[in-house]
Amino acid sequence: MGRPLNKKIFPAMQPFANITGITLQAVVNKQTATSQYIMSTVAGTGRAELIASDTLDVGNAYLTAVDVFGSTYWVTKLMAHEAILVQRTMGTQYAYDNDYPALWTFGPATDQYVQLAIPPLGSWFALYGDFPAQPDSQYASSVVSDPGELPRV
Repeated sequence: MGRPLNKKIFPAMQPFANITGITLQAVVNKQTATSQYIMSTVAGTGRAELIASDTLDVGNAYLTAVDVFGSTYWVTKLMAHEAILVQRTMGTQYAYDNDYPALWTFGPATDQYVQLAIPPLGSWFALYGDFPAQPDSQYASSVVSDPGELPRV
């Protein structure tokens, strides 16, 4: 695995995951590999792997990024400084080829960085950041319960 992500950034990411049979906005609780995570949705908590598709089977997730030209990409692997990208929708042109490692940021996209998807201001996660605890889940204690609290790993 490349250099792992700093767990402090997890609340700033906006992945979508299918943990229980329905695709929902998720929060990352723990990174287990460059493309595998423990994620929580309002429906539950479980393992999810990043894939290049909007159609998710149980155990899959997607995270998107946008380049300076407005083109979007699926992020299939995410490391501390780089993301592996697969083209999704073209803006004026694509800045990156498929499976290309690109530097990423949460700020605006530039000619050197793609912007990772972040929760829109006013979204339920940006406002509340909480999920129902799953009492039978070994990961229930890692669910964000306070918007100012960082995920526990």
